[in-house]
Amino acid sequence: MISIKDLFNESPWNNVLHTAYERLITVILDKSDPTLLKSLFEKAKFLDVIIEAGQNPNHELPKRGRKVRKGYMGHIIRMSNELLRYGNIEDNIDRYLKTNPEWSQFVNTTLKKQNEVNNTEIGGYNPRNFVAVPTMESSFGVCF
Repeated sequence: MISIKDLFNESPWNNVLHTAYERLITVILDKSDPTLLKSLFEKAKFLDVIIEAGQNPNHELPKRGRKVRKGYMGHIIRMSNELLRYGNIEDNIDRYLKTNPEWSQFVNTTLKKQNEVNNTEIGGYNPRNFVAVPTMESSFGVCF
C-alpha cells in the first residue's frame, strides 16, 4: 500500500498533495502525542525524508539537460523550520532531532544556506524597513 510519504516523493510538482502532507505533519507536531511522534519519526522516518529531499533538491528537465528545483522544496524548508521551532518547545520532538546526526548536518548546511537565500533582501532594501523621507509641501498643498 502506498503512503502519503511515498506520494510526496513521487510527485514533486503536486502542490495540493504537498500542502496536505505539510498540514498533516503540523497537526502531528502540534498534538505532540508520543504515539504519533513515534510513528512519524521512527516508522515513517520523517527526518530521512527531509534530509534526502534536501540532498537532492533538483530535477533535470527531460530533453533540455537543465536542472530546476523540485516543486516541493519550499514545503521541505518550511517543515524543517517548523521542526526546529517545535523542537525548541517540545522535549519529545527535540529528542528525535538530537538523536539524528544527519539532521544536525542538514540544519547547519542545507537549511542554513536556504534560509539565508530566502531572507536576502531583493532590490537592495527591505520595504518593511524603509523610512519615508519627509516631504515639503508647497503653498498649493502639493508634495515635492
